[in-house]
Amino acid sequence: QLLPISPWGKQFIVPMMKYDACTIKRNRLNVSAIESNTTVTLGGAGSGTWTSSKMGETHEFDMKRNAASEAGVYVVNANQPVQVYLYSSSAIANADGENTPSDPSATIIPPLDFLTDTTIFRTYAPPSASELENRLVLWARTSETSTIRLNGNPVSGFAAVNGVAGYSFVDMKLEDGTYIVTAPKKSFSGYVYGLANGQAYAYPAGYDFQP
Repeated sequence: QLLPISPWGKQFIVPMMKYDACTIKRNRLNVSAIESNTTVTLGGAGSGTWTSSKMGETHEFDMKRNAASEAGVYVVNANQPVQVYLYSSSAIANADGENTPSDPSATIIPPLDFLTDTTIFRTYAPPSASELENRLVLWARTSETSTIRLNGNPVSGFAAVNGVAGYSFVDMKLEDGTYIVTAPKKSFSGYVYGLANGQAYAYPAGYDFQP
């Protein structure tokens, strides 16, 4: 599913998914280009370049993390507007000899041009997956991380994003429930996700279509 092209962007922060009990070693990053000759370059934890040969072309990059201590934060830079998706891999694709809780899911990644000041979301709790681990990823201007609130409380744990000056990110575990993230200015964006054995979901958390 593609959004209207007006809220597509040229720069994205894409943290890989996490799970407390083990290492999520693989995700997939999908890029859709509006125009031909769109050049996309990965930074941060990733490297690689792709140039579209025609309008509407897409390309996938493999995202890898070898150890839980690795942040796994990728940066996407494009010379023309693109849309970016993050995919979770299946448990088999993630495994590498481990019993990795996962299943395919996908979320649009909001670009840095379209940060927001408010988002409300509800975690997903299927009755068949009591071990589902819900998480929230946020990225924000470093100078404004102290003003961000989750259900009225300050958000701690932000770390600098390698490859984008002036931005930080955080990935936090959540209990099942309804949440609101607020800030005085349009300074953050992110995504919500959950993983379990044979279960996964993901969706954007904060995508303001008016920059």
